[in-house]
Amino acid sequence: MNTDKENELVAAFTTAARELGFRFTSPLIIGNDSFLGLVQDFGSPKGTVIFLLGLKNDFTEVKQTGHFFSELAGSYCVFNRKIFEETLNDWGYFGPASEKPSWFTGQPWS
Repeated sequence: MNTDKENELVAAFTTAARELGFRFTSPLIIGNDSFLGLVQDFGSPKGTVIFLLGLKNDFTEVKQTGHFFSELAGSYCVFNRKIFEETLNDWGYFGPASEKPSWFTGQPWS
């Protein structure tokens, strides 16, 4: 069962996916485990599994599947277009070129 903050994070990513034109799946089931969600085509060819920072998260199974993962601060619990675009640019796009969002620059944080 998700915490209220985890539900807010999922809602923010659902909004971001709709507004920014990427695919987001929630929940994500890997084996017997359920995760908050998968940002498809970003972070790795298999996508990025999202976690809320500060919870006791176990990344073992996610690492074994080849997914990228990110522990996100509470500031991601509210959709902010600029922050989400910057984050997704930093993670990198690995999907089909024909589906790459028009706002994607690939500019990393640093």
